[in-house]
Amino acid sequence: MDGIIQNLRNAVNELDALDGDKAYGRLIVDNDRVYLETNYDDAPEVDVLDDDVIEVITYEGEGMNTKRKLTPISRKQALETITAEGWPLYAGFYAFVYKRKGGE
Repeated sequence: MDGIIQNLRNAVNELDALDGDKAYGRLIVDNDRVYLETNYDDAPEVDVLDDDVIEVITYEGEGMNTKRKLTPISRKQALETITAEGWPLYAGFYAFVYKRKGGE
């Protein structure tokens, strides 16, 4: 059941990304490189630049009460936030990435 739910979440998030001019995929943090692994044929990897906005996706609650939560982080936070075991905290999470709009 978890696989079906994740597939539905991915479909909804991919549609949301298309509607909002965002990229959607799994966040990869590899040494000094931060990028998204996507399902886009024309861009299977989308590099995250210093001025891009990353919105990490998490879910809270269970069943019908599950809510999607978007946590904005910077590229620097993705690189520097480390677990107690020494791994990048945000690596592997699904996320949106988009260009920061002027004045934000």
